[in-house]
Amino acid sequence: MEIIELLDRISFFSTLAARDKKRIADMPQTFVRYDKDELLIQQGSMGTAFFIIIRGSVHVIKEEQPERVLATLKTGAVVGEMAFLTKGIRVTSVVAAENGVVVMKLTDQVLEKLGSEIREKIKDQLIMLLVERVDTMNKALMRTSSTPAGH
Repeated sequence: MEIIELLDRISFFSTLAARDKKRIADMPQTFVRYDKDELLIQQGSMGTAFFIIIRGSVHVIKEEQPERVLATLKTGAVVGEMAFLTKGIRVTSVVAAENGVVVMKLTDQVLEKLGSEIREKIKDQLIMLLVERVDTMNKALMRTSSTPAGH
C-alpha cells in the first residue's frame, strides 16, 4: 500500500489536501519501520521528535516495569508530542508491539521542510488532539468529584 493511501486512512491528516499528502509522501526519510520490541522513544531522552503511527501498534511502558504495558496505541495515534512541544524529557518509553510498525517521525527540521502551510495544519491537529485530551481528563475529574465518598 502506498504512503498516500495510508495517510488517507488516518484522521490526523484529514485536513491536508492531496498535494500536501504527496509532499509528505515525497519525504521517505520521514517514515521509519520498526519490528517487535524495537524502541521508538527512550524514557529519559529529550523530546526532539513526535510520531504518528501509520501502520501497526506500539506499547507505552515505564522502564521501571517494562513488562507492564501502560497503553497500546494503534494506527493513527500520535505519540511523543508532549515532550516534543515542551522540549522536555520523555516520561515513558514506546516500543513496537509487532513487526512492521511504520511511523511518521516529525522533527523541527521535517516540519520546516514541509513548509508553513502544512506545518500550520499539523500544529492545528496537535492543538485539537491536546484539547480533546484535556476535555477527556476534565470529564473524568468531574465524574470522580461527583462520586460520593466511600463509593
